[in-house]
Amino acid sequence: MMPKSLFGRAVILIIAPMALIQSILVFIFLDRHLEDITRRFAGGIAGEIALLADAYEHQNDPGQFEQLSAMIAYHQGLVATIEPKRSLPGPPVLGPLSVVRRQITNDLTERMGRVPLVYSSDDPNYLEIFIELDSAVLHVLAPRARLRTATTNLLLYWMVGLTITLVTVAIIFLRNQIKPILRLTKAAENFGRGVDDIEFRPSGATEIRRAGAAFIEMRQRIKRHIQQRTTMLAAVSHDLRTPLTRIKLELAMMPDSPEIEDVKSDVAEIEHMITEYLAFTQDQTSEENLLQNLVPFLDEIVETANRHGATIELNISADIPEELEVHFRRNTLRRCLNNLLDNARRYGNQTRMTASAKDGLIEIAIEDNGPGIEPSQMDAAMSPFTRLDPARDPNRASVGLGLTIARDIARSHGGDLVLGRADIGGLRAVVQLPARLV
Repeated sequence: MMPKSLFGRAVILIIAPMALIQSILVFIFLDRHLEDITRRFAGGIAGEIALLADAYEHQNDPGQFEQLSAMIAYHQGLVATIEPKRSLPGPPVLGPLSVVRRQITNDLTERMGRVPLVYSSDDPNYLEIFIELDSAVLHVLAPRARLRTATTNLLLYWMVGLTITLVTVAIIFLRNQIKPILRLTKAAENFGRGVDDIEFRPSGATEIRRAGAAFIEMRQRIKRHIQQRTTMLAAVSHDLRTPLTRIKLELAMMPDSPEIEDVKSDVAEIEHMITEYLAFTQDQTSEENLLQNLVPFLDEIVETANRHGATIELNISADIPEELEVHFRRNTLRRCLNNLLDNARRYGNQTRMTASAKDGLIEIAIEDNGPGIEPSQMDAAMSPFTRLDPARDPNRASVGLGLTIARDIARSHGGDLVLGRADIGGLRAVVQLPARLV
């Protein structure tokens, strides 16, 4: 039931107590103050009506009632007339003025010993009151304005105005406090996608500034760690080439034999692994994540692969415009897709690449009609140095880094690599990329 955002929850934390306090104040005011004011005003009108009734029933001068009613009408707005005996309307229907009716009825009954009938007049500015006298009916029009006080309207206006003002100020203040958090969130998301937001500066409250400063320090530590790891990996891979070259020379000088051929195969596999590492580290360290057009990039990859003897079908979904721009590292993403295409071509004779948009992500799916991977082995297939080739094709071998590198590249772009079963029978590898930066 609570809002998911911090801004929404903060607004509720401000509005809920304010609404509760205002409700309590309104209840106390209406239950105590307003009823007391109404009692006094109704008592004044009841006293004037009782005076008019007494003047009529005990008048010594025939014009006394007319003079008194004219004075009261002029000064108090109370219009009283004497009507001959007639049948009175039925009991009044209770409504918003039931408190006023009850108070006037009680006062007149107490003063005169007679029960009046109080109605809402056809004129919305008056109440209509009937009192049955000995020889006639006293008909009175009492102005509603005398039963109301400006204090009620002032209080209501004050409460509504104060509430609107406080809520407006609170919303403006909270928005300004939330903005630094949103900027920090955007900087963290961009960094996770490989885009270094150099314009980010800590701002806002002290706690938010501390969080922003901690993020900047963390970002620098992560970048140093990645740089050190990549440099060390590149150095180790480069240094291993020297002894491998000597081993290859020594093997070349030895007479051919099955044992020598096995050693040469192992050396070639190690060299291929080192080449993989060197290419990967070079792509990760030297390339910038830029906003680029995706569709021509995919066309280029497919055309290049087809020129080298592959037969790859490219399908672009209708929900992806031709000019769609996405943040990615061109060479690094090319390496990711080429790894997946090589796997698809290695294990099947039909390869298909499909690009589509789904839930704010760009999905590039590469499918083949090969033996595929069992669902229970899909997580293991993306682990480093894991080779499932004997189960898929016993005549082929691999280093065991293709899917691992592809997944690392996808995650470095803020996406992921997801494996599944293809419609054409083999493996379906989906590279997910953020459609745009938040």
